[in-house]
Amino acid sequence: MAKRGARAPSAAGAAVPALQDTPIEQLTGVGLQGAALLRAKGIETIGDLLGVLPRRYLDLRNGDDWSLVRERSAGAPVALTARVVDARILGGPVAARRGKGGLALALQEPGAPTILRAVFFRALPGTRERAVVGATVRVVGTLREASGSVELVHPRLLAANARTAPIEPVYPSVGAVSLAATEAWVAAAVALADAWDDPLPPGVAKELGFPTSAQALRAIHAPPRDATPAMLTALARGTSLAHKRLAFEELLAIGVLLERARRATGPARPFRSDDPRGA
Repeated sequence: MAKRGARAPSAAGAAVPALQDTPIEQLTGVGLQGAALLRAKGIETIGDLLGVLPRRYLDLRNGDDWSLVRERSAGAPVALTARVVDARILGGPVAARRGKGGLALALQEPGAPTILRAVFFRALPGTRERAVVGATVRVVGTLREASGSVELVHPRLLAANARTAPIEPVYPSVGAVSLAATEAWVAAAVALADAWDDPLPPGVAKELGFPTSAQALRAIHAPPRDATPAMLTALARGTSLAHKRLAFEELLAIGVLLERARRATGPARPFRSDDPRGA
């Protein structure tokens, strides 16, 4: 996304930066350490962070239904509450002693005998502590075929009472930043979307058939509950109206910068073949 200059001075006389130009460390929850990790990947402003677009979406509107497991619905996204009935370290005794290796969980449907296997080939910090036998957890992921059944591979392992969005964006990795941190920081930035410095007046945007910048950002990072499959496909492919709106905004900003540069250099000087300076 293109960056633009600061807004007009406030009543106090200090320039108030637009959201897209606000330094990333000013976003709640990021802190100096998080800002350093983001800056290492070229993310210096909140606008840069909102430019990290989801690579796909998990439609969890019906994801809490254990019948998806019983019916072996491979490819279905789920967000299931389950009880850990078995937890085994992958990689043998040495890996277990060193706290390394993977982890295989047997998850049971509450009040029913249905069992779902969840595999972590590389257990993230905190996974083993949360996935103790007898604990109730919430797993979020996509069911995959596995020897005549289905399983989860590297699902998100959450507290039992953790809330999930009806449609969850899945972001690409950003350097050393955890996916959980990326999701939390982007969500915090989206909550401030109304502070985005929209170059198009609402009336002009409406006349062109475009949403506002804030509406476009929310559509991409927090799709509405009533989004259709076609809308989600367009969002995942980057061809949605929201993507076109932000692309138009970026082109507009580039055009303004080019016009300013042209005016700063003055009118073009005509070339004369007998001008020694042109030799």
